[in-house]
Amino acid sequence: MASSRTSPRGPGRVLVVDDDRRAASALAAWLCRTGWHARAAGSRGEAERLVGRWSCDVCVIDGGLPGAPALLAALGRAVPAAATLVIRTATGPDATDLGADAVVGPLPADADLEAGISAAREAARLRGRTHAAPTAAPLGRDPVFRQAFETALRIAATDATVLVTGESGTGKSLLARAIHAASRRAARPLVEVSCGSLADGLLDSELFGHVAGAFTGAVADRPGRFVEADGGTIFLDEIATASPALQVRLLRVLQERRLEPVGSGRTRTVDTRVILATHEDLEALVAAGRFRADLFWRVNVVSIELPPLRARPDDVAVLADHFRTAAAARAGRESLGFTAAALAALARYPWPGNVRELEHAVQRAVFLGRSPLIDVADLPPAIAAAGGGQRPGALREALFDPERRLILEALERHGWRRDAAARHLGINRTALYKKLKRLGMDPRSLPPPGSPAAAGSGSRPAASSAARSAASRSR
Repeated sequence: MASSRTSPRGPGRVLVVDDDRRAASALAAWLCRTGWHARAAGSRGEAERLVGRWSCDVCVIDGGLPGAPALLAALGRAVPAAATLVIRTATGPDATDLGADAVVGPLPADADLEAGISAAREAARLRGRTHAAPTAAPLGRDPVFRQAFETALRIAATDATVLVTGESGTGKSLLARAIHAASRRAARPLVEVSCGSLADGLLDSELFGHVAGAFTGAVADRPGRFVEADGGTIFLDEIATASPALQVRLLRVLQERRLEPVGSGRTRTVDTRVILATHEDLEALVAAGRFRADLFWRVNVVSIELPPLRARPDDVAVLADHFRTAAAARAGRESLGFTAAALAALARYPWPGNVRELEHAVQRAVFLGRSPLIDVADLPPAIAAAGGGQRPGALREALFDPERRLILEALERHGWRRDAAARHLGINRTALYKKLKRLGMDPRSLPPPGSPAAAGSGSRPAASSAARSAASRSR
């Protein structure tokens, strides 16, 4: 597929996804020769992981790829500005049903691919997908956290450098994504780099690129992550790990917007917004001589600190329910909520891993739990152990399970009709919904009223039977 033609509408970033990795790599290589910066993925999972750290402008997908519709949906959420092109296959699903921006026939010629990419980008533009994605509201009620989120949205409209601080797992990368999504650069890539995961020499090449022959193994030119993020945003996590030499190069990029690839004497200008993050105290590192003072003042234009989860205990239940709903949807499992004992254990645990640890704990409980109600036994042992002891509000918590049982029994008796169950309990529908939420049950996840699965005659619905079984263990 060799061609010397330039790519339509200028170079950009293309992700090629095909379960035939050799075919994906060949197409990516051709796109690189025509002026694009392309990468290949051999599966839907690999593509979704790659998109998480490398935003693309265009995604070219083999129509016969297992999970192609789900991949297109995931791309729409993760990179709403990306155009999508499907290569139709003789044995795959009808490409018109996949929701892509454009479709080309099997084994397309070079000109057909170029025309398809152009059509896909134009379709994405006309549908408004190149506009900034709406920024989700912060999850939680903690005023310090909400203030941090509001500051991030206010500063998003500018090009100011942002330093995000906080313990590991507090959501620094999520905040960086929110800033990018609300900025004028949202249609361009957000490139994320974990500075602590690479050795100094590799990190230098990763950020600034290199030319062929610059060092052993450098067989071809590489643009580097700053160039990939040109026009968009680069997020440098764990910046405190940068070596003194790398700090000097970062300072130049921040001051002059200029860089030199490793092994090259040529200087390149980039227009890249920089967001940095660290869990360490940079001022203390400056005092200890481990971080340059001039770089610190350059990156500390706007500083946003995210509080640890143990400092926002009222948000634990809100976050846990959000993660539960998401995990249940991904796993295709029914989940009604948490038992009172499980909520108490979650509230007491100190969360050294913060929000990331909470998310993983809830995912584990959803995947391994034997009942639609997550109980203490479904939580990781360290968290389950936090459920013992007493604290203020213990009487109210002790009443949770009996109240939950009464509500579930009323719903089941009346075929999961909320109005009838509320009358049976002597409360109105609004009060019932509030109780369901307070007791850790999402009303939207309950069986629909009058559905066959919720019918009260004959066999009991599996969800309510499992819920009663879970509740009976606490009697």
